[in-house]
Amino acid sequence: MTKVASQKSQWQWKTMGDITEIVGGGTPKTTQSEYFGGDVPWITPADLSGYTDKEISRGTRNITQEGLANSGARLMPKGTVLFSSRAPIGYVAIAANSVSTSQGFKSFIPQKGISSDFLYYYLQHAKKFAVELASGTTFLEISGKKAAQIPVPVVPFNEQKQIVAEIEKQFTRLDAGVKALKRVQANLKRYRASVLKAACEGRLVPTEHELARKEGRTYETGEQLLTRILTERRQNWQGRGKYKEPITQTASLTPLPKGWTWSSIAQISFLDIGYAFKSAEFAKSGEIRLLRGENIEPGKLRWLDTRYWPKSKLHEFQNLLLREGDIVLAMDRPLISSGLKIAQVTPFDLPCLLVQRMARFQLVDELMTKYLFITLNTNAFIKHLLGGQTGTQLPHVSGDGIQSFLVPLPPLAEQKRIVAEVERRLSVIDELEAIVSANLQRATRLRQSILRKSFLGKE
Repeated sequence: MTKVASQKSQWQWKTMGDITEIVGGGTPKTTQSEYFGGDVPWITPADLSGYTDKEISRGTRNITQEGLANSGARLMPKGTVLFSSRAPIGYVAIAANSVSTSQGFKSFIPQKGISSDFLYYYLQHAKKFAVELASGTTFLEISGKKAAQIPVPVVPFNEQKQIVAEIEKQFTRLDAGVKALKRVQANLKRYRASVLKAACEGRLVPTEHELARKEGRTYETGEQLLTRILTERRQNWQGRGKYKEPITQTASLTPLPKGWTWSSIAQISFLDIGYAFKSAEFAKSGEIRLLRGENIEPGKLRWLDTRYWPKSKLHEFQNLLLREGDIVLAMDRPLISSGLKIAQVTPFDLPCLLVQRMARFQLVDELMTKYLFITLNTNAFIKHLLGGQTGTQLPHVSGDGIQSFLVPLPPLAEQKRIVAEVERRLSVIDELEAIVSANLQRATRLRQSILRKSFLGKE
């Protein structure tokens, strides 16, 4: 009890075992179809992942009375406080009606005079106590015996209701602020997409055609640029097998601004796919990093989980060494909740090697790299990738599918202006997003502070 010595001295301290009945859960045999699909609500920890309501009436699956009778699950009354006891510890909800749970819960049925709402908020605060009481090697789990030892302040029922009312009043204000921040966050995401879209439609900066006409001069059009690139592409093909002229179907595409043309990725870049390096030959840290799908997230590379290749065996893979500015894309599950797994290589990321199911774009004209990166971050490219994905468990995009995407190609001088304007606008968006993110994190801390003050207070 020394950990909670700072609590209000007039409160009486007891344990969850003193004031509740603690109930475990169970899972019927999944091979018995007759145990599932009935009318008995059955909750698992997964049902509470991302769940924000205070009460829950049912999970994704129900079980039958037979399933209930032939498992460790037990039907518990309305008002029972459900507390996930593993994977992870600390999800909390109140049963809105009679429910049962899997073995991933230790549920608390309050005794008379104990408010379910009071326990609901207290357990959100006391999660750290539960984690400290847990044990396990594969994953932490708190047993029923240990759950009974969780300390809890006991105050008169009317005071419990007052505490709950004050918490909910403050949470209502906080939730309104969080909701407003998330609206701003969503608007910034939409604005980012609109900037990228406008950039690739000739609506962000004056076109080169417009400027050349006003200034009475000629300019290299997108079509002329593409012709020059294709010539350089053929000249630089050495070491890539028999040369094949890329074919692009553009007949049904929407019109572009004057001076622009359509081009496939295959026409303007070389696409390299990584190698299946054998794990038995991996080296210890300090050698050449291997860029795998795990090492890329939207906009940047990360090296928290890194594999290495020996420098002594590097000679045969020189062609897969990445360079600063290279664009890389994950080919397995390229789209995740936070965006497209595409990034540009920075000096910090080097040296590293490209691994299988990772794609690298190397522009024939390197001056176009930043513009292509903008194009590859548009919703149009994401939609193209999703349309060509194969596999359900692990969605995959092919090299041919990537290369067939059609890029709106402006004159090179216009590309430079587009890149500068996009970078200017995105830097403002990045700064605003950082402010919003910091305030959302502050709101999370404030929520915990409200709970801490409600249950610890000042002496």
